[in-house]
Amino acid sequence: MLNALLYLFLGGIWILLTDLIVFYLVADPRTLTLIQTFKGIAFVAVSALFLYLIGRRDLLALKSSEESLRRERDLFEQVMETSPAGITVMNREGRIIFANYWAEQVLGLTKDEITKRSYNAPEWHITDYEGNAVSSEKLPFNMVLATGRPVRDAHLAIEWPGGRRIFLSVNAAPLRPGIFWKWWPPSRTSQSGRRRKRSFACFRR
Repeated sequence: MLNALLYLFLGGIWILLTDLIVFYLVADPRTLTLIQTFKGIAFVAVSALFLYLIGRRDLLALKSSEESLRRERDLFEQVMETSPAGITVMNREGRIIFANYWAEQVLGLTKDEITKRSYNAPEWHITDYEGNAVSSEKLPFNMVLATGRPVRDAHLAIEWPGGRRIFLSVNAAPLRPGIFWKWWPPSRTSQSGRRRKRSFACFRR
């Protein structure tokens, strides 16, 4: 919008000033016509140069912004990959779209297998520590979705392929642009003496 107004202002000034100068200095109609033709060509050339410079500036700014976003994304992914906690990221539908190395160790699956599941896939066989079924609204993903607030230290158990039960301490939080999340290291045992693994699930809005 600002560029368009600037172009309109400068174009209007050019036309008014050059017309006044030409009419004041030139009286011959044929010469006047010739000068007006060259003046029009010059206006087109200057306009084209102006639009090129504006477009180039905007393109450079866009590339700079994209590069900055790429660096931030790469840094974020590096932090998540090197975190000592199992981390997964889910979209709004609850589909897992990212899992780091430790998520593979915590969940007993490869990244490809993890990202083919949703947070509440039946294959997880989710229960509490006592083996009781956990209602959907009590799962961390749905609690974050309902409140928009982080959930910390939710005690859940899942089943690995082969039937082994794994006890988890789950933290979940909405993932918004511009927020840096600190990942806590895995705890070794629960208060009841069961071996626990810590995982962190992020919900991408």
